[in-house]
Amino acid sequence: MKKRYILTPLLITLLAAPGCKDEFLETPDPNNLGASSLYVDTDNANLALTGVYAPLKDIDLWGDQIHFFLHQITDEYDLVWKGDAGWNEIKQFSVSSENATLRSAWYGVAKMVLRSNDVIENVEKMKVPEQITQQNKEYILGQAYFIRAFAHFLGVNIWGQQPVIVDGAAPGFPVVTGTPVNRDQMYVKRAPVSEVYAQVIADLRTAEGLLPVAWTGNGLGRVTKGAATAYLGKVYLYQQNWEGAAAKFEEVIGNPAYSLLPNYGDNFNGKAENSPESIFEVQFSDKSPMMSWDGGPGHAYATRHAPDPLGWGNVSLSPATVTQFGTDPRLRHTAFIPGKDSVKMGDNANWQPYKNTNGTGYSPKKFIRADRSAVNTGPGLFNNEINMPLMRLADVYLMYAEAQLERGNATVALEYVNKVRRRAYGLSPGTPSPEADRTVAGAAELRQAIRDERFLELCGEGHRWFDLLRWGVADDLLTPRGFTPGIHQAMPIPTNEIQLNPAMTQNNGY
Repeated sequence: MKKRYILTPLLITLLAAPGCKDEFLETPDPNNLGASSLYVDTDNANLALTGVYAPLKDIDLWGDQIHFFLHQITDEYDLVWKGDAGWNEIKQFSVSSENATLRSAWYGVAKMVLRSNDVIENVEKMKVPEQITQQNKEYILGQAYFIRAFAHFLGVNIWGQQPVIVDGAAPGFPVVTGTPVNRDQMYVKRAPVSEVYAQVIADLRTAEGLLPVAWTGNGLGRVTKGAATAYLGKVYLYQQNWEGAAAKFEEVIGNPAYSLLPNYGDNFNGKAENSPESIFEVQFSDKSPMMSWDGGPGHAYATRHAPDPLGWGNVSLSPATVTQFGTDPRLRHTAFIPGKDSVKMGDNANWQPYKNTNGTGYSPKKFIRADRSAVNTGPGLFNNEINMPLMRLADVYLMYAEAQLERGNATVALEYVNKVRRRAYGLSPGTPSPEADRTVAGAAELRQAIRDERFLELCGEGHRWFDLLRWGVADDLLTPRGFTPGIHQAMPIPTNEIQLNPAMTQNNGY
C-alpha cells in the first residue's frame, strides 16, 4: 500500500495524458502475480491473508512508530532523546500535517484496509469445494472483515473528530470497502464519523459470524470470534451504547476460554503469549535474517524503549506517571526501577543492578526482555520477539465495569474493578480482599476509580489517548502541555493525502 501512494502521481499523469492508448496502459507486468493466479487454493488465500495481518507488526504501527504517538501525546512516557522533530511535535501538541509518525500510521491503516478488501473480494469468488472448503472460506473472510473493521476503527479514532457522541456528522475517516480500479475511485472523501462506526459494526458482526471460537497449532494468534465480540463491545462503549456494550462484554466474560493470568507481568514478558487473557495480540518473532525496519517479523519497540544498555533508552516514564502509580504493585511490571531491578546483556552475562539516570530513571518494561540486548538481538537485526496484546480480558473487565456503572449497576461495576485489582496484587480475582479492594462513595467516585484503574492496568499499552478523548477530559489533563480543544481531538491528515486526493479535507487547525 505504501508503494501505491508513492506511485499515485505517476498513475494520474498516465491516465490524464492525451494520446495515451489503452493497450499501453494495459501492458501486463510479467513480475506481477494477479488475483487469478494467487487465489486458487486455501494455502495461497492464507498467504494473502498474512499480508493483511502484516501491517500490525510493521514499523508503521506496533512494530515501532505508533508507540511514539500513543504514549507521548498522553504524557505516559517522556522523551529522553530529543532528536526526532516529529516525536517532539507530538509531545508538545505542535503536530503538523508533515508529521512522519502520523504519516506512517496512516500508511499502516491504509494497507490493512486495502489488503483486507483484496482478500474479501477474491476469496468470495473462490469455488467451494473445488478451490476451498466452506469452513476455510468463512475463516479467511472472517479474519479479513475483522482487520478491516479494526483498521477503520483505529483510523476514525486518530483522524476523525472526537468523541463520536458529540457530532456523528463530523468528518471521520475514508470508508473503503473495495479495490480502486480507476483514478476516480482513488479519490475517496472522508466519511462522517457515524458512517465509519456503522461500517465497523457491520464488519465486526460479519466477522463474529464467520470466525472460529479458537485456533490451535499454526493458527494460534489469529483473530477469533471472541475478539470480534469484544471489539463490538468496545465500539458500542465508545458510542455510549451501554446496553449493547455490556451485553457483548458479558459474552466474552462468560467464555470459559478467557481468564486473567495469575501473574500480571506475564502479559508482557513473553512467558504467556496468546494466553487465556489475550483477546487480540500482535505476533512478533526474532527468527528472521531481515531487520524489523526492513519488514522482518520482529519489533523495534524494545530497541527504542529499552534502557541503556539493553536498548537505546529513547524514553522514560514521565514524573506524572511515576507519581500516579504510587505504591501500586503494577509499577514493577510497567517500569524498570532503580534499586529494585536487574538486567543482563545475554545468556553468558551476569545480572547487574539496573541503573539509569535518564529522565525519571524509570524506563518502560512492558514488551522488553531484561535478560537480552534489544540492540543486538540475533546477528544485530533489531528483531525483538515479545508479542503485544491489543486487547486483554482485564481491559474488557474495566470496560464492562464502565458500562455497568452507566447503566446504574454500581455493585457489579465495582466488583469488576476489584477483580482486576486483586489479580494485580497476586490474589484470586474472585475473592474479596481488604488489601486490594477499592471502596467508593457514590457513582462519581466509582467513575473516577474506573478511570484510574484503566491507567494503572493499561499504562504503556496504547489505550489512554482514546480514553481521554471519549471521556471528554483531555483538555482538563493536557491543556498545560499545549492541548487545544477543537483542534487536537483529531490529528492532521498527512500532507501527501491532501495533495494527491482532491476529495480529501483537512482537520481544523492544521
